[in-house]
Amino acid sequence: MFQIRIRWIAFSLILLVMGCSSSEHLKGRVPVSPVSGTISFKGNPVEGAIVNFVSEDGNPVATGKTDSTGTYSLTTYDADDGAGLGEYVVLVTKIKVPQKTPEGAEDSGYPGAKNLSQHLLPEQYSNRLKSPLRATVTDESSSKDFDFELTP
Repeated sequence: MFQIRIRWIAFSLILLVMGCSSSEHLKGRVPVSPVSGTISFKGNPVEGAIVNFVSEDGNPVATGKTDSTGTYSLTTYDADDGAGLGEYVVLVTKIKVPQKTPEGAEDSGYPGAKNLSQHLLPEQYSNRLKSPLRATVTDESSSKDFDFELTP
């Protein structure tokens, strides 16, 4: 009987600690709403672009990556959970990184060592101060799809 009581107390303590740790895990999180959409450039879907919703309200950045159809879903904390409610500047970046760097590129004396990557979309879309893309995330279902057509 004594061993059963000890086991019950130990089991209860484990559950209590697990409950506290999971609530600690959620502490400081803002509520999020699912957000998805498409990115296209010159009428074609953009595959492999990184999409960032950068908050103007102090929310954490929500990010996603486009698939072969240009579709993305945002993640803030957990996969595809969305973005916090509020106003965002939207950044879209797609960079080509060379497969092989020129010999000696790691040396600081190589003139092109820092500029080996190439933007495949207009750079304004990857600059927080220049991007014309904006989004307002609300808890209404009609505001959860954000499709953007990028122009040169």
